[in-house]
Amino acid sequence: MNEKIPWFKKKKVWKWIGIILLVMVILGKFLEFTGIGDKIEAKNAEEKAIVQAEKDAEKKKLEAEAKKKEETEAKAKAEKEKAEKERLANRSIDEKIKDAIIDIMGKESYRSHNFENGTLWIKVNAKDNFTESMALKGTYMDTLDIAEKIKNESLLNGANDFDISYFSELTDVYGKKSDSTIVEIGMNKNTLDKIDFKNVLHKNVPTIADYYWEHPLFSK
Repeated sequence: MNEKIPWFKKKKVWKWIGIILLVMVILGKFLEFTGIGDKIEAKNAEEKAIVQAEKDAEKKKLEAEAKKKEETEAKAKAEKEKAEKERLANRSIDEKIKDAIIDIMGKESYRSHNFENGTLWIKVNAKDNFTESMALKGTYMDTLDIAEKIKNESLLNGANDFDISYFSELTDVYGKKSDSTIVEIGMNKNTLDKIDFKNVLHKNVPTIADYYWEHPLFSK
């Protein structure tokens, strides 16, 4: 029986290994001599540089677009603020009163206002509340906030007092719905000057007011 010879002891194997190594050396020398290796490296480096340049250009483009958008938005904002500032400075007394009420009550709550017989008459929709007591409390708080605006911004415009009517949809015992006044509160200029708005309690509004009326539904 013949003994199997390990591969590393076979002359033929080492012969082929030597041939492969010789070819690799010769190929390396050839590439070195002809400069093909350097050319390949240079080409690869050039391609990488082109790709990187394209990436850098795209990045700069996006940054420029973002900056332009930011500048455009900032300019538009500045122009809007300037226009609003000019509008506020040039408002009529009616515009000031309407803005003051909307600022406190919201645009949807404002109904109307007018000057008549030395009184500033204001009509608003009462804010939605879950209970009758909360509805009353809401009108007291809103009245104080509006009164403070009227005083601080001199919105009486020569009038002696102001009167606020709060409206809401009511349903009677027969199921008929109607748009009704639920609370009306009036104060004159002297009363307005006495109020310390930092410390006054909203529950005292009916006592403070020179005129106060509430719908009978609150007395049930």
